[in-house]
Amino acid sequence: MQVLVVAPQPFYEERGTPIAVRQMCQTLVTLGHTVDLLTYHVGQDVDLPGITHIRIRSLGWITSVPIGFSMKKIVCDLFVATKLRQLLRLKQYDVVHAVEEAVFPARWLTRNTSTRVVYDMDSLLSDQLANANRLFALGAPSLRAAENWAIRQSDLVVAVCDALADAALAQKQADRVFLLPDTPLETDQQPTEEQLRTYLAKDEALCLYVGNLERYQGVQRLIEALPLLDSETRAHVLIIGGNDGDIADTRALIDSLGCKHRVTLLGPRPVQQLQSYLEQADILLSPRLTGGNTPMKIYSYMAAGKPILATRISSHTQVLDSTSSELVNTDAAAMASGLTRLVHDDQLRSTLAANAKQKVEAEYSLSRFKERLAAIYDRLAALRVAGG
Repeated sequence: MQVLVVAPQPFYEERGTPIAVRQMCQTLVTLGHTVDLLTYHVGQDVDLPGITHIRIRSLGWITSVPIGFSMKKIVCDLFVATKLRQLLRLKQYDVVHAVEEAVFPARWLTRNTSTRVVYDMDSLLSDQLANANRLFALGAPSLRAAENWAIRQSDLVVAVCDALADAALAQKQADRVFLLPDTPLETDQQPTEEQLRTYLAKDEALCLYVGNLERYQGVQRLIEALPLLDSETRAHVLIIGGNDGDIADTRALIDSLGCKHRVTLLGPRPVQQLQSYLEQADILLSPRLTGGNTPMKIYSYMAAGKPILATRISSHTQVLDSTSSELVNTDAAAMASGLTRLVHDDQLRSTLAANAKQKVEAEYSLSRFKERLAAIYDRLAALRVAGG
């Protein structure tokens, strides 16, 4: 089929959604589909064999678009809608695969055509906006109504995790909702010469967090847990990720708590070297406080064969359980207790790591991703034949 993937993000950037979009497009090509990809004008140029990458026109005053809601994103989304309208007039697509908010112009512009629309649901947009802005919070019922309209009007909904699939199933029949979880990152993995243990004392456990430093990630809460560790718990937390401002704020928190001897901020590292860093860790950390969608990094954590400390929230528990991770509550005391257990119990660490690795290989491998995506597009093909 002729597929137009509309991804309203910078592309390519080394973060969750662009990584997932790249993998999906590449998998669609291997399944025999013809793929065009429409994105923002900003982002790195990367090799995309078999994929035609189309950007909106350059907007000189917008040289970057941050994660989350912003005026820059609104402007870029308007230009995405304009470019989408142009592409739909120039070419007859069988499917528009619309990522996140792209579903709204995609469904409206194809309403009187035979083009099918797939809503690639990576988050609850209404919750994202309500959490980002008080004004949006007041309009939450209207935002949720608009989101429900998009779910109902789409031919198929593809959800990245169980929580999102459940939200879609409340609005749509079960045979039109599909689960398509992420997989461990496998893109252009490169070893690193950086040895993380050089930041630690010889007898300390290397506890690694990878990701941004936004409040919802819980890194600040994790740091608040470190002064609660006793002197017998020899653990050192290394943090990879964050922008300059967030790193400065986090460093100030570390200084105020007097725990510089327990934590080191390393800043960003290339995503291609992620596996190499994970393999050096003794314990992997995901102290996230809120959210329904599972972070992509969790699958890479599981594949690394290392024990995971994660908070007991739906973002984690729809993939992890007590047999494959050390699940703790989101308060600092619970994080400190969980970390203490892992540091002192070699057998527990070994068991959790082995179970997580076995689970990700069985349920979240690239081959399972391909099978799931093939089933989704087989269903689309059946709908086209049936005219339903």
